[in-house]
Amino acid sequence: MTEVRVHLVGAGPGDPGLFTQRGLSLLQQADVVIADHLVNPELLLETRASVEIIRVDATFSHDRSKREELVRQLVLYASTGKRVVRLKGGDCFLFGRGAEEAEALLDAGIPFEVVPGVSSAFAVPAAAGIPLTDRRYAHSVLLATGHAAEGESAVDFSHAANAADTLVVLMSKGRLRTICSELMDGGMDPQTPAAMISRGTTPRQRSITGVVCDIADRVESSQLDLPALLVVGSVVNLREKLSMFEDRPLFGKRVVITRPRSQSQRIVQRLMELGAQPILLPTIRVAEITLDEAGQETLSQLASYDGIFFTSTNAVRRTFEELDRLGLDSRVFAGVLVISVGAATSAALKEHGLVPDVDPATFSQDGICEALADSGVDGQVYLYPRAERVRETLHQTIPAQGGRLMDLVLYRTETVTESSVPKSLEEESIDAVTFTSPSTVRGFFERLGSARANAILAETLVMAIGKTTRAALVERGVSNVHTPDRSTVDDMVDQLCSLIGDGAA
Repeated sequence: MTEVRVHLVGAGPGDPGLFTQRGLSLLQQADVVIADHLVNPELLLETRASVEIIRVDATFSHDRSKREELVRQLVLYASTGKRVVRLKGGDCFLFGRGAEEAEALLDAGIPFEVVPGVSSAFAVPAAAGIPLTDRRYAHSVLLATGHAAEGESAVDFSHAANAADTLVVLMSKGRLRTICSELMDGGMDPQTPAAMISRGTTPRQRSITGVVCDIADRVESSQLDLPALLVVGSVVNLREKLSMFEDRPLFGKRVVITRPRSQSQRIVQRLMELGAQPILLPTIRVAEITLDEAGQETLSQLASYDGIFFTSTNAVRRTFEELDRLGLDSRVFAGVLVISVGAATSAALKEHGLVPDVDPATFSQDGICEALADSGVDGQVYLYPRAERVRETLHQTIPAQGGRLMDLVLYRTETVTESSVPKSLEEESIDAVTFTSPSTVRGFFERLGSARANAILAETLVMAIGKTTRAALVERGVSNVHTPDRSTVDDMVDQLCSLIGDGAA
């Protein structure tokens, strides 16, 4: 049986949480991902570092030559043995070109698999508080598109006026006035409830309600974004009671995330759960430094040390990567005092089956001395897996207490040098910018330039995860910095809610 190399995967309506498990599994294994322009970029964070990502622009559906070139790419990649995911918005086979691409692959002799996605036809009305059916008001649903293929006339909505209790029209904004006129010409009551929903299931969702005779005027004056769909029927009246999606505390707030993409999943997840729109602007990347023979010898003799300091999740990850290369595991820590700084670092250690012995309340001289008071520092030798550039806290504290600190440099943080920035950072208002380390601060200013960085930060809420990160911002002239009581992502997000969320003072 020929191995399937191309998967046509429905990406869902916009919320990455509505992506299917099968789609996620394939995305994480893909060598090449070809994604529609409306696919949420958060999904692409789930890919491997080596993946090739191709974004299809907005003109694709109207340009035959681009569609033909895409099929040629699918065939070429599959023919060379690469695993290809063709990521399409919503469901592949509902008002998209999934069937056309599948036929083209079949004609080229390329086996494929179709992975259904959650369609916006169902998810978007639900997110707006509109059930498509209800035994009191609606027993049938008609799905239609506001567009049609080249050379064909659009749907005649005068025939759809009384065909079902609820009508859902995707891609309808451009022809909304005509659609409503045809519905009324077909005998639909002009006072039938109607709603137009834009950017459904995302933090940019907006809903306009009215009736068939005035919904076009309401939408025209509201400047709704695309994509948008129309819902017509008595069920629209239930929105007033059932709508909760747009009532979340950070709904619609735009929050910039400056940490590396590989470490952004947790904060992105929390922000989206609360209704915010994360804007990914990674300012640093983590580059591996491979250990030489001396470094490998140091790590293999870890049991000869009295203790080991872990001060970041990157240090944990890189340490266990190097242990794995040496054929070693967490058993090498037997008898070694494991000191973890920060809740995220402790959580990363526990994922490897290692529970920290000591967790200083703060990463300061006083905090470290207090945490190590019972075991004592005098005469002790500690290993410190770390980045190429670090704060001097441990190098000052441990020798001052009579101990020795041995460095093991495993990685460096590099500034992301891409000149482009997300359009939303340039063209739309920003509600908050978050920084999770001094290196993200440094990278932000280096990537944007001091003048531009200061101008952005002067007009928005600035969040620093801890005191040292705050100090790095203050050194660069940023004064409006907020810091949570505890240095965790969750506490930083909670403070955002209290400062800019609905109901914040």
